Amino acid sequence: MELCKTCHAGCCRRYNPHLWGSDIIKICRALNVDIGFFATVVPMSEEKIKGLLEEVPLFMFADCGEDRYFSIVLKSVDSKYYPGTSKCVFLQEWQAELLGSEELTGIIGRCGIYSCRPVGCGAYPTKYDTAQKKVTVKDPHLILEKEHIMVEDSSAYKLCARALTCDDYAAFEEDYVKSAVLSQHEREFFIEVAKKWNKKPDVSDNFYAFLLREYADRIELINKQ
Repeated sequence: MELCKTCHAGCCRRYNPHLWGSDIIKICRALNVDIGFFATVVPMSEEKIKGLLEEVPLFMFADCGEDRYFSIVLKSVDSKYYPGTSKCVFLQEWQAELLGSEELTGIIGRCGIYSCRPVGCGAYPTKYDTAQKKVTVKDPHLILEKEHIMVEDSSAYKLCARALTCDDYAAFEEDYVKSAVLSQHEREFFIEVAKKWNKKPDVSDNFYAFLLREYADRIELINKQ
């Protein structure tokens, strides 16, 4: 959307998006890198686990302690232009003035893997409501103002500068619907993959090979009448 053109990518700094199995495989193959280059695991506290096991893919690893659950998210690194803050490992950032731009100012952020970015990133800020069978959009401006005020009072983590309108999304409605539905599907599939892995947790070095096996036959050919 037009508003994103001048964005410093606050969402790519503020959040550490969950990765689904298909995201991990897609990025590893596209960039020819290991999981550790772009993904990290976040330990989940015991009080949160019960409520999240059916909502988020959580994994146990044989080399990370017994009965400890982890979520898999995009890795963050230090920002060059916002000292003391972090950003997505794939976020590219520049000073607009150094680019010689006549319409952009300040710090500009762009996804460095846009063509193979995680489906959750493509769907943001939409969500598929399974109960109502519809896609909802949560205005990032309102999220910032009313729900998730951070301790770090840095402009790096600010989101949309103004409240969004339906017109902002009108031209991209079909894309957002597809992305939201796809992200929901991938999340649900990865939850089932997590359940299978957790029945007999292996060491983290074997995780990617396990993913490749689980995602190898996702399409079933029906060739019988």
